[in-house]
Amino acid sequence: MDPLNVGAGGPEVDAGIRSALTLTVRTVGSARLVLDPLDRRRGPRDLAAEGLITANPHLTAEGTLASPFHRSSELCGSCHDIDNPLYRWDAAAGAYVPGPPDEPLAPEDKPFPIERTYSEWRLSAFAAAGGVADSPFAQGDRGVGSCQDCHMPRVRGAAGSYFGDAPVREDLAMHDLTGASTWVQKAILAHPEYGPPLRADAMTARAMVSGTLRAAAMLRRAARVAVLRVGRDQLAVTVVNQAGHKLPTGYVEGRRMWLEVEGFGADGRPVFHSGRYDAATATLDRDPARDPQLRTWEAHHDLTPEVAAATGVAAGSGFHFAINNRIVFDNRIPPRGYGFAAFDAAGAAPHADGRADPSRYQDGQHWDAARYTMPAGVVSGTVRLWHQPATAEYIAFLRDAGPMRGQPGSRGDLLYRLWEETGKAAPVLMAEEGFGTWRIWLPRVANGFP
Repeated sequence: MDPLNVGAGGPEVDAGIRSALTLTVRTVGSARLVLDPLDRRRGPRDLAAEGLITANPHLTAEGTLASPFHRSSELCGSCHDIDNPLYRWDAAAGAYVPGPPDEPLAPEDKPFPIERTYSEWRLSAFAAAGGVADSPFAQGDRGVGSCQDCHMPRVRGAAGSYFGDAPVREDLAMHDLTGASTWVQKAILAHPEYGPPLRADAMTARAMVSGTLRAAAMLRRAARVAVLRVGRDQLAVTVVNQAGHKLPTGYVEGRRMWLEVEGFGADGRPVFHSGRYDAATATLDRDPARDPQLRTWEAHHDLTPEVAAATGVAAGSGFHFAINNRIVFDNRIPPRGYGFAAFDAAGAAPHADGRADPSRYQDGQHWDAARYTMPAGVVSGTVRLWHQPATAEYIAFLRDAGPMRGQPGSRGDLLYRLWEETGKAAPVLMAEEGFGTWRIWLPRVANGFP
């Protein structure tokens, strides 16, 4: 089934489909799509006008409709703004509270925001006319604007014809849809049920590996790190978000980004280490007594005491995204063009202590700065920015919260085993910079495919 936009524009048949709707429908957010009841296929090009469909036995002239919606970021927004309709914002209570059961959301209702990647883009400079010209994702002299510009970059190629007689195009969208997934592909290949047929097909297996490598490459373009030594004992580190949404973005469970800073003495021995990660246990040392200067970027959702009591789930558990109704903390770096008021209205504002935090980032700020106090004797060092797609705490939660823990067929136990067998969702190096006196150092190798 092919989606269509409920707004103006698009194929003529769409107007009739829209007029037959009996409900007010929005196609942006929470996988809300309007489907063609006759399954007529849509895409960015009019293949019938190009004479490219008559040889395809699976399509007819009526079944290939040119749709501007398919070129727009709104198509991506269909699934990349996610709400929990169980909760609605109550201004008097200052909280998201359960709404009346079986009552649809009203247009003025603000449901609980689980994910806001599309809104983050929509309110950024990337969504403005012309997009961003100096983005590392730009191609040639063309600015980066839509989701497709980064995640479906233009390539030279031919497509759209069953027998391969399509013309060579200079602006063909590459259908790789690369994001930040650097671990799931490995787990799928290792899966006892789904993995064997994938591994048996060499082309498919290579494509899975290639997807992981492309994601790591995209992460390396998504951020820039600048390092400045200030005086004898201060190190200023700035992390610049070069993506068209928050960094990191998407679902908040288990995703995080952090800085690792190592300082060395004149003899090359380590003197200072913040952001220490233990690969054997897949844990980041977050003990403030051992690492008071640790800097991370992440978000945490939880339950208010009232909802915790009603559901029987302990407040503080954090990972029950289906019933969470409070944004406890969100310091993820906003994109270029950020403005607090607009982000707050869209449910995408930074948060601290369970409240929207207008002081966390100034309007227009798409970077964050960290200041480290270095001990005496540090003459050189390395700063690394890491991204991790799934933490040990999150995977352990999925294992322990499963209804069949320890029993045959437990999906949670299987997930945990796959996680252990595939590198424990190893963090990926996004950026790396040295500081201090010149010395030879080898960049850290990350995300090796087992």
